[in-house]
Amino acid sequence: MTFVELLGLRKMDGKLFEELMQTVDELALKAVMLEPTDVGGMGELLNQLETISASNGPAPDIGRIAQALTLLIESIIMGQESDLSRQMSLVSKGVTLLQDQIRELKLGSSLPEEAAESFLGELRDLGLAVEAAPLSDVTPQDGPQEDEEREAEPNESTSGESPAGETSVERNLIVDKETCYEFINETLSSLAEVEPLVVELESDPSNKELINAIFRCFHTAKGVSGFLNLQRMNRYTHESENLLDEIRNDRISYDERVADFILDGFDFIRQMLEAIRANLDRDILYEPEYEVQSRIDQVRNLLDASQEEPTEQGEKEPIGQILVSMEAVTPSEVDLALEEQKTGSPGKKIGEILTDSGKVSTQDVDEALKRQKTVETTIRVATDKLDHIVDMVGELVIAQSLVSENPVIRGLNDQKLFKDFSQLNRITTELQKTAMSMRMVPIRQTFQKMVRLVRDLSKKSGKQVNLTMTGEETEIDRNMVDDIYDPLVHMVRNALDHGLETPEERRRSGKPASGTLKLRAYHQGGHLYIEIGEDGRGLNRDKIFSKAVEKGLVSKSGNYTDHEVHNFIFLPGFSTADKITDISGRGVGMDVVKKFVEKLRGSVEIKSQAGVGSTFTIKLPLTLAIIDGILVRVGKERYIIPAPSVKESLQPEGNQYVKVSDRGEAINIRGKIHSLIRLHEIFGINSENTKVDEAILVVVEHEGKEACLMIDEVLGKQEVVIKSLGRRLKDVQGFSGGTILGDGRVGLILDIKSVMEVFGA
Repeated sequence: MTFVELLGLRKMDGKLFEELMQTVDELALKAVMLEPTDVGGMGELLNQLETISASNGPAPDIGRIAQALTLLIESIIMGQESDLSRQMSLVSKGVTLLQDQIRELKLGSSLPEEAAESFLGELRDLGLAVEAAPLSDVTPQDGPQEDEEREAEPNESTSGESPAGETSVERNLIVDKETCYEFINETLSSLAEVEPLVVELESDPSNKELINAIFRCFHTAKGVSGFLNLQRMNRYTHESENLLDEIRNDRISYDERVADFILDGFDFIRQMLEAIRANLDRDILYEPEYEVQSRIDQVRNLLDASQEEPTEQGEKEPIGQILVSMEAVTPSEVDLALEEQKTGSPGKKIGEILTDSGKVSTQDVDEALKRQKTVETTIRVATDKLDHIVDMVGELVIAQSLVSENPVIRGLNDQKLFKDFSQLNRITTELQKTAMSMRMVPIRQTFQKMVRLVRDLSKKSGKQVNLTMTGEETEIDRNMVDDIYDPLVHMVRNALDHGLETPEERRRSGKPASGTLKLRAYHQGGHLYIEIGEDGRGLNRDKIFSKAVEKGLVSKSGNYTDHEVHNFIFLPGFSTADKITDISGRGVGMDVVKKFVEKLRGSVEIKSQAGVGSTFTIKLPLTLAIIDGILVRVGKERYIIPAPSVKESLQPEGNQYVKVSDRGEAINIRGKIHSLIRLHEIFGINSENTKVDEAILVVVEHEGKEACLMIDEVLGKQEVVIKSLGRRLKDVQGFSGGTILGDGRVGLILDIKSVMEVFGA
């Protein structure tokens, strides 16, 4: 039962009364704790008061008080530069009056009219037109059309546009700049979360939870844009909310046409938000004059065109779903209980029906209710503060290492001191892991953005695609989220355009008409893996090789393995597309993928089989702040080799050293020739060992190629906190960063890709 329905009862039983009073008490608590400068909190009050104002039952003063409070709060929002102490005291007084009226409602009576008139009179003394829209002039909401007519006039009169969509000279002053920035960020985030649900709803149009989630997105945007004085956005989101309300009340069927409109609406809202942000960045505190009337007309056309009769819809009870997941009942038993609820026991809850029939125990229902109410407690933290914590924890790790490696400390023979240092090391390590985990977020949101992309590309290309996603809870460093999005988009586009065939082609080859595109994420061996796979035609080796030769990217006489030929698609300017389309074929894309991934210290691997399909695997470090490294010494200098790049280390014998005409110095390891890279020569360091059989060789690997780095000593393996080399040294080849070692010296981190490409592998 809705809040408005509750308010329409003359007498309520104890349970309904308690629910209503709890809601109003929460409103009162917010009002008491609120500061006049908390515009966001004021907006929450406005949303709640809007619901109360919609009531017109046996206690009209409730609606009048709620409407008056709405005017009062709006005046507080608009009057931030003045003394608002009197207005704030009246907010508390009005909410208390509202509580008293609702208590009287339980008894079927109301407070004396003088109580409400006294409060309203004080508001009139402040200059508020509290009688501008008295409740007696407002009719009950019988449908969306009446609600539309009631609200359209005030919205249009303040929107800066005429009903026909013509922009007037009036400009809408944004109420609060900082709150508006917060509104933009939160709304963009909300759109990203809800957008995949629009596509999901197409395959399950009766899913009320999905519809309500989309509805709440528009409802929140409408409420907050209203008090920020973003009137054009408020009008558009209000009309869109009406459409969603019709869908969730089964007066309009949800189909592809509605889905297209909602997705287009999301894009339009994003455009409006970015236009607002651009104005705010230039200190222009006015809502941009974007045109919304044509969009509103689209909504109204959808509402007018829908002549379908309401369809009977069995209520989906979340408690029933929870009980099924608990294996307390079977789905068929829940279906029977739902049928009984609809026909024989409309007033009973699903848990009661299942309990009365002996299908579940009261303990099962209590547990289901607990699970239903359980939510994870979270708190918002500014990202710069979070990054600062991670940096400081990194400094703490370095400082702890400096102290423990201090010669004075190491020269002591105090067992208790060593035990304390061991405990300190455990605490520091745990703190570091916790700090890093705070920066980790599920990859779900990035994956879900692909749902819309695949849907749009499928319609453009005429290909039928089933998208499956697994591992959405796999966590990724927050700083990687934005960087990985573009590479993922490129790979999905290419998989759909180049990999998957048309339905006719698939039928001719004995495949189902619908192709499958798979996204998978998982952790393994200290790395994050993202797989993009499809069951299409696979990579055409001969075509790739011919195109690469044609474009002059490789030599025609070269002897290349399948792995090397497949990797030609990552060469700049490479494309096998016969024509340019909206999806791909411009000669850009996969080289961009490789550059972005390598920027994140990752790599891309390809597995493909002709006629079966291809899988692209992106391998990334779990975090950009810490790296597992092998500490080595060359002369007096120390370097860190990223541990994932190290295959093995060995001290070679003299007969393993060979010279190859086209590769220079090399080492023969078990019949395989590896290029030899003398680090002391390329870095200009005096080394103790210049003869190969006196030195240590570290075998490193990058993208299937291997080489041997010649060093003096392997000092051990350790986790190091990566530090940037700064702008002056960012272009120095061979290094990707540095770190502070335990003795206080700087250790440079080798960039294996650069070392192998530039210095001889």
